[in-house]
Amino acid sequence: RQRQMCIRDRACTLVAIHMTKRYTHIIHGLSILIYIVIAILMTRRILIPKVNLQSMSTNSYIWTVLICAYALIISMIVRSILSLYNFMNDFIHELQAQNETINYMAYYDQLTELPNRRLLHQKINNAIKSANTKGGSFIVAYFDIDDFKKINNILGHKLGDKILRSITKKLSLKLPEQAILARMGGDEFSILMSCEDTPNDIEAIYVAIRKAFAQSLNSHGATYHLHCSVGFTCYPQDGESYEELLKNADTALFKAKSLGKNRYIVYNKHMKASMDQRIEMEGHLESALTNGELTPYYQPKYHAKDGHIIGFESLARWHSSKYGFVSPVTFIPLLEETGMIVTFGRNIMRTSLEQLIQWHNMGQYHLTMAVNVSAHQFAQI
Repeated sequence: RQRQMCIRDRACTLVAIHMTKRYTHIIHGLSILIYIVIAILMTRRILIPKVNLQSMSTNSYIWTVLICAYALIISMIVRSILSLYNFMNDFIHELQAQNETINYMAYYDQLTELPNRRLLHQKINNAIKSANTKGGSFIVAYFDIDDFKKINNILGHKLGDKILRSITKKLSLKLPEQAILARMGGDEFSILMSCEDTPNDIEAIYVAIRKAFAQSLNSHGATYHLHCSVGFTCYPQDGESYEELLKNADTALFKAKSLGKNRYIVYNKHMKASMDQRIEMEGHLESALTNGELTPYYQPKYHAKDGHIIGFESLARWHSSKYGFVSPVTFIPLLEETGMIVTFGRNIMRTSLEQLIQWHNMGQYHLTMAVNVSAHQFAQI
């Protein structure tokens, strides 16, 4: 990590002085050409046509001047050549530094200085080739910080970045030496590690992650406890490519969050079928909103003393053309997660109140209507 920082600082310094050196050495290069042209012209007696070469042997003054002029020109040419050599040497080192900087920016995260998604892709592909050649297996963990968006919104992104740097630094020290920790983006991270005893290795990784998150965060007089959810996959049983392993690890992560967060889940094939069905149901649910398949049912409320109806509770029901009757326990969470709950809730509210108005117009003024409202709808107020 220190070497990476030195490379970055060195490259920035070279880039800063590059423009000044470039123009200086270009001038020296042009000087060489000018000196050579002057020397040729003097040799061919173009610049000194009136000087007789026979008289030069007797005229020591002219001979001395010409020798000094040639010596000066030769020294300038040598100096310029050395200057060009230094320029080319600096230019080559600068290119090397720039290439190292480009490689660093391409394969490492700027905030945490961890390997990024691109470098992890290469590492997993190399691990797959090694496992296919030499045998063995490896684990891929995919995790994020539970409710980290709320922390960013409350404390600000600057402190959020500080939290990410602190957690990754702690986790890097607690993970086994052969493990590779990478930042995938935002608060999402992944770990690659070869394994011999899969259950114990998964437990070891999760324990290391929990220890990195063990310390609470105090800010502005409030205490925040950080937690994470983790999904695990293992090569080759859970996937035979980078894309498949990461996708299935993400599926396991989603399952961990749906079960209450702050836990880990190991992927199994049943999760894929459940996730595919969920994605398909989301598409049908969006169509159900426009097709009128989601309708309110009115459950009567009775007076406890004499048993007469005093009002109704509006309950949403979905009679799907594909799935038949779908329980609210299934489709209400989908509506909330996709954001469709706001539109759906508004439609249910309007339909229920229109029905209540009809009953009032029929003289049933004592009737009331209760409508369930999602927390997401209150957030829109």
